[in-house]
Amino acid sequence: MGDNLENVDAPQTYDPDYEWDVVYHGYFVAAKGADWLYEVAKYAPDVKFLYACGRNKRIPGPRDNMRFQPMSWETGLKDAVTKAKLTLVPSLWSASIEGALIKTILAAPQTGVVKSPTAFNAELDDDMLHRLSPDPATAAKEIQAIVKSPSGPSKKRRYEWWQEFSGSNKTILSNIIQAVDEHTGKSV
Repeated sequence: MGDNLENVDAPQTYDPDYEWDVVYHGYFVAAKGADWLYEVAKYAPDVKFLYACGRNKRIPGPRDNMRFQPMSWETGLKDAVTKAKLTLVPSLWSASIEGALIKTILAAPQTGVVKSPTAFNAELDDDMLHRLSPDPATAAKEIQAIVKSPSGPSKKRRYEWWQEFSGSNKTILSNIIQAVDEHTGKSV
């Protein structure tokens, strides 16, 4: 994965005063939805996209409405997520818990995902996410509407969701840790 990535904006630094319409939170990997979003951007030239990662070399280059800027939560990603009109975690694969999505829901005013019945996001409350079409042209129209008229959950609702989510997952996490302890004979 890392061998195919490059930082096309290497001389630039993250500008905390610039507000992106859409921030992509993830690695540039097809299964994470990176290629999907690259196509979406083609249909939404008026929307400004920030990829908080390097660009895969097989991609010809950024479009005029996008920038690739590798960053971590501590080096600008948290700031970009909290200021963006929409943060996308469009993972197309199934995972038991997707950490980037949980962080984004808690920090971003609005969170978007690709609608998929088998992805982790299918288990989450509808009012916490914008579920976007897998078709890039349709998703571009949806994103343009979201950016123009934000309608994400309140901070209070995100907090309530987190309390419910973390409470219901403590048992699962505890069981996983216990199983690892029993298998290895070591405490995690």
